[in-house]
Amino acid sequence: MPAANAIGVAINTSTYTLNFSKTVLPSQGSFELRQGSTTLATMPASDTSRVTFSGQTVTLKPGVRLAANTAYSLVAVDSPVADSGGRPWSPAALNFTTGAAPAITRIHDIQGNSEVSPLLGRTVTVSGVVTTFLPDLNGFYVQEEEANYDADPGTSEGVFVYGLAGAPAVGEDTVGKRVQFTAIVDEYNRLTQLKSVSDLEIKEAVPLPAPIAITLPITDMAQWERYEGMLVKITSATSGGKLLVSDNYTLGRYGDVVLSNDEVLPQFTDKNKPSVAGYADYAKTMQRRQIILDDRSSKQNPASVRGRNNQPLSAANPLRAGDGVDAVVGVLDQFYQNATPPEIYQTSYRIQPTQALNFTGAARPSASDLHTALGQAGVKIASANVLNFFSMVGDTSTNTKDVFPTPLGNTIGIRGANTLVELERQKAKVVANLIGLKADVYGLMEVQNNGFADDSALKLLIDGMNASADKPAGATYAYVKAPFNQGGGSTIAGAGTDAITVAIVYRSDRVTPVGSAAVPNVSTYDAFTPNVGGARVPIAQTFSVPTATGTEQITVVVNHFKSKGSLLATGGNGDILDGQGNNNPARVKTAEQLKNWLATKPTGSDSANTVLVGDFNAYAMEDPVTYLESNGYTKVSTGYSYSFDGLWGSLDHIFVTPSLVSKVGKVVKWAINAEEPPVLDYNVEYKSEAQVADFYAPTAYRSSDHNPIVMGLNFDALPVNQPPAIKGVPTTATPVVVGQSIALSGVTVEDPDSEQLVLTLTPVNGNVSGANDADAQLPGVQLKGTTAQINSELGKASFVPTAQGDANLGFSVSDGTNGAVTASYAFKVSAVVDPGKGFELVPSAGGSVSGRIEGAGCRLASSPQYVTVQSLGITTMPMEGATLPHGLLALTAAGCDVGGALTVTMNYSQPLPQNAELWKWGRTADNLNKHWYRIPHKITGQTVSFELRDGGLGDDDLKADGNITDPTAIVAPGAVPPVANAVSVPVMNLWGLLTLSLSFLSFAPLARRWSRRR
Repeated sequence: MPAANAIGVAINTSTYTLNFSKTVLPSQGSFELRQGSTTLATMPASDTSRVTFSGQTVTLKPGVRLAANTAYSLVAVDSPVADSGGRPWSPAALNFTTGAAPAITRIHDIQGNSEVSPLLGRTVTVSGVVTTFLPDLNGFYVQEEEANYDADPGTSEGVFVYGLAGAPAVGEDTVGKRVQFTAIVDEYNRLTQLKSVSDLEIKEAVPLPAPIAITLPITDMAQWERYEGMLVKITSATSGGKLLVSDNYTLGRYGDVVLSNDEVLPQFTDKNKPSVAGYADYAKTMQRRQIILDDRSSKQNPASVRGRNNQPLSAANPLRAGDGVDAVVGVLDQFYQNATPPEIYQTSYRIQPTQALNFTGAARPSASDLHTALGQAGVKIASANVLNFFSMVGDTSTNTKDVFPTPLGNTIGIRGANTLVELERQKAKVVANLIGLKADVYGLMEVQNNGFADDSALKLLIDGMNASADKPAGATYAYVKAPFNQGGGSTIAGAGTDAITVAIVYRSDRVTPVGSAAVPNVSTYDAFTPNVGGARVPIAQTFSVPTATGTEQITVVVNHFKSKGSLLATGGNGDILDGQGNNNPARVKTAEQLKNWLATKPTGSDSANTVLVGDFNAYAMEDPVTYLESNGYTKVSTGYSYSFDGLWGSLDHIFVTPSLVSKVGKVVKWAINAEEPPVLDYNVEYKSEAQVADFYAPTAYRSSDHNPIVMGLNFDALPVNQPPAIKGVPTTATPVVVGQSIALSGVTVEDPDSEQLVLTLTPVNGNVSGANDADAQLPGVQLKGTTAQINSELGKASFVPTAQGDANLGFSVSDGTNGAVTASYAFKVSAVVDPGKGFELVPSAGGSVSGRIEGAGCRLASSPQYVTVQSLGITTMPMEGATLPHGLLALTAAGCDVGGALTVTMNYSQPLPQNAELWKWGRTADNLNKHWYRIPHKITGQTVSFELRDGGLGDDDLKADGNITDPTAIVAPGAVPPVANAVSVPVMNLWGLLTLSLSFLSFAPLARRWSRRR
């Protein structure tokens, strides 16, 4: 095969088969593939890589691509084949003729204008340019050359080619080259692709198609499908906006993150009241605001993943939620798994980057930053979820293998660390978290419910805190123990039967427990049972805290409501898709019973001072939160504390009773956990030996999945807080040109109270560069920290105007107590001009002027200069009493066409006076003595234009020699009051940057013209 004298043989034929009537063996000769008299390939019978003998069959592989519509012959030379008896085979030549080249199917025809290819399952031949090579995805992308795009905006011009086995020649060096191949159209996880590649040819290098510009949010999800497989450039639709990391949960496992425009994506019910219709609309909005940034690989737990500054991830170089990048360029693809579909607000579209990415973000907030933000506080109360802190280690994969007894006697499986190594790593992180908060009372969630003895998780944690070298001087930590008072004169040995419990830790050197801690009796308050309300049993403890006049009592209540995850079997707790998730009725019931229980004063204290802390598993606008707010509790905490599936909100809250509202100082959520990628936690599984070391540090960062909160209370009067100040902002507009960088090092902030400040820089008609934006989610550039830290950032910052006209850089500094202090740095921005054709001047009177020269091939040979009438020997004015309030301007133009005409146009930044006239000082053909004379001109609004001719009117040397010398002025008649503080600087700063050889010696703007006799 092919048969003798066959015609229409496929040009992709790569093997030739000879079938014999008996078994044959290789002999001494060879086979040749010829085109006419030209030998294209020689295949010795002994070359087993190209000639294969198998019984009665011989297979030949010439390694030559056939041309279309061409005659070939396969010739046996010197008897390459013999039978088992050694008798040679001497055939005639095998002749055949190829058919036409296969028709090319365009990629847009393969993609069609719907999600599924109209050519699914068909074999096609494709020609396109390789846009990216993805060996870790076992394929590459091809795209039509731009000249071959169709006119249908609904069809994509790119497609993924799967299976490198059929394309072994394709590699990184193939990117930017045209390839042609045959393949089968396929769909995989909703991505249209080509598979079973054959007959691939690598052809010439061609220009890569320009990336399609896409901005987030997109207008509709169909927009992604139009560009599936194509090179794209994704940016924020906001001018100066960024793409921010909104979800980094799978960064360590799959190397991908979700990007959104300008802010991390908020939970619906953290900003909006629950609503079925509202949530459905909101989900669509969130879906249009995001794109998955993949890592060009399908590997799980990759050896290296992306961190900040185009460097690998490490404990010291994270990639935090909120970190941003200006743009992402790459190939758009899709990965939708029917078995595990995305949430209704998530996208399945991804971008495989083709250019390096430099993510930047604010410095991680330190404990010092936290306490600067917190300010002065008499007593500090914190809420912290410690994410399954257990003192027992083992198998956590089931709830039945490694188990322990709770204080109430039931047995349940462990969670948390699997080994003692992991436990030590976890403990170091949790201790760093809690010590960093420097609280006097801590409400903890997710501590192992194994009692209060020396082997308990609580004892292990407290020992770690007391042993910490970073704890405050003199600090001694203790924890609240059972038995707990549950009312009616009875006590109980623990708080609930779950594997985890809430707990209270306190500084015994700062506060003193009053009476016994209390828990609700679950036979009365069944919301705190596993099957009814699912909430963990809360613990309440009253503390005595010292004040300047004595002591105050505060009751701290630690809570952990039922989550939105596993669904309670009873109570109508299913998700009704209003944004509140599963188990909302159970959480509402928990809030109601919590309020009712606390109304009984369970700790025995008559103090009205109560603080609720904990993980309420409800966002800020959800029913359980609003119920508490409408029943005597004020929520004093704000901001995000948790991310779930890429949406951000706060499940963690602090509420206070009315008696404490006026005593609350600052409440700060320490952003050390939720923003960090989970792979930086204490766990060692699924990590290489290097990653176990590089991804871990014994710091507070990623010690849990929730951000802790700390609240300052002040029972004593505080000193009056003084507002900060902004210094060094000029009081008048600064002249600049487009693109000029203006250093901000002269601007500083001051604050007598030495607090943490937030300075917002808001540019108008320009950008701020050089400073590290502490919160890219907010408009403008945010600088946070002490005055020294902010002034250091200002010292590196600059403002760069983007367009001619007015520009402004707004400053707004806040200390969180006083009203914002503002200042405005104004700029007058001139255009960048060709120094040979245009000019910009900013004189000290009458406003700025810009201008240009056109015609006769002229160019300015030197920069214009302002001159005085005295320097030119002028002793008279064009008319009696007239003045030249802005002096004279001297310019020279050269290189003009001999005898050519030059047009001069000048634009003033301020209106010209009525009846202004243009006069010249120089010689004319009828008077060789220098004198004043008028030339034809046109004044329209703020624009003046006139013509000068080489050797003619307006050319002072009166020579047609390619040089034009022109002194020109606008004259103010005597009846017009002179411009105040008139100086020898013309209003028309058009001449400022000309580099021609035009000598316009006297352009003086006139304020106004008085009627003059003729």
